[in-house]
Formats: sequence, structure tokens, C-alpha cells
Amino acid sequence: MKHIAKGNEPVELAQRRGEIKGLLKLKGDWYQALGSKVDPDGPESPSVVEVVKRQCISEQKHLCAYTMMRIEMETSHLEHMFPQSQCSMEESIDYKNIVACFPHSDNPQFGAMKKADWPAKDQRHLFVKPTDANCESRFAFMKDGKIEPAQQDDEAALETIARINLNHPTLKKHRADEFKSLFKLDKLEALLNRKRQLTEQRNGKLEEYITGKLTITSERIDALKRRRKFARQQSRNNQ
Repeated sequence: MKHIAKGNEPVELAQRRGEIKGLLKLKGDWYQALGSKVDPDGPESPSVVEVVKRQCISEQKHLCAYTMMRIEMETSHLEHMFPQSQCSMEESIDYKNIVACFPHSDNPQFGAMKKADWPAKDQRHLFVKPTDANCESRFAFMKDGKIEPAQQDDEAALETIARINLNHPTLKKHRADEFKSLFKLDKLEALLNRKRQLTEQRNGKLEEYITGKLTITSERIDALKRRRKFARQQSRNNQ
């Protein structure tokens, strides 16, 4: 999971908050309520949903909030971290509760669709959200693509992995394939250079599974540094 720093809500959402509340009460459908165009008289005008989604994707560096898969406008949907069925009207239109996720259409096997109406209000403490400041440090990534809690007794991290199904075979294999090249780097300088590359954005995008890649790269760098230090100590002892 990659930490998401939510910015200010789009002006278009703020300006139409009252109207959106009324439509939500009337229709009960969030997408319908936000589906109207920003400029009703503009044939090319985007809908409020499109404006919100575009800003979320930009904030998230084109990565799914839960899986860290690549997303674009046509391959994602807007997700309420605290589901609409379990939150207040205010939370339902609170920009800080909204993120962009894979997929665009129904896919109940993993991710936001699998999470569905979880968590209930009394289970929110079990949900590690991508907007939590410490979310990146709560998960560990294995060579085979598996995700585990960084601390074995972290009940919330374990529950989040299960509820989103972050170890679904498709995700696990995709992560493992992405991690392979990192384990082929056996020179410190090459790993340091790769780490720098990972922190760089290209056209506002970060690489898929960026947190896992950075974690693995940092671990390998630390291991090589320890190996070098030990070799120097051995060399001095043999002199």
C-alpha cells in the first residue's frame, strides 16, 4: 500500500455540495448524484465524477489505492474507503474518504470490489487505510509476491490483507514478476541507482507496487552494506 496525501477537494465538488446532497437524498445513487456535467451548457464539459477521479488518480501517481496496480481514467472507479452503506451523508461526499481504485467494472476477486461494504463502523479500527500516515510500514513484501503484516501481531494489517484479498494469485504473481529484476541486482551501486529511479516520477506516475519495490531494494542495499562492512573487518583482522 502506498500512502496517499489527500489534497483539497476539487472546486467543482465543493461548489455543488448542496445540490449533490439533495440528489443523494432523492436518488440514493452517488454516481448519479455526481454524474451531472460541471457546465450543463458545455457539450465537452466533464462530470463531477470525472473531475474527482482525475484528481484522485493524479494524487495517487496513477496507482490503485489498495493494490498499487496501474490505473487510468478508463481502468478505474471511485471508491469510498468507509463504504457508503456504513457512513454518514457527510462522509459519503467527503473527498478525504474517496480514492481511485482498480478495476473500472465489477471484479469481486480482489481490491475494492472484494472489500465491498467493509468495514462496518465497529470494525474501522481493523482497516489500514492508504491515507494512514504509517500504512506503508504496516506491510512486508516477500520474494514470491506475497504480502504479510510487517508485525505478526498487527491484527489490522492481517484483516486488511484478507478483506481486500491482496494475496489473490493474480496479484501475487504480478508482484513476483515485477520483483524479479530486483533480485538479479547484486552490486551495491546498481541497487542504489535503482532505488533512485524508483523515487522518480515519469509523467506524474510511479511504478506499480512501488512500496514493495522500495522495501525490497532497501533491504538488499542494507544487506550488501553489512556484507561489505564484515568483509572490511575480516580483512583488517587478517592483517
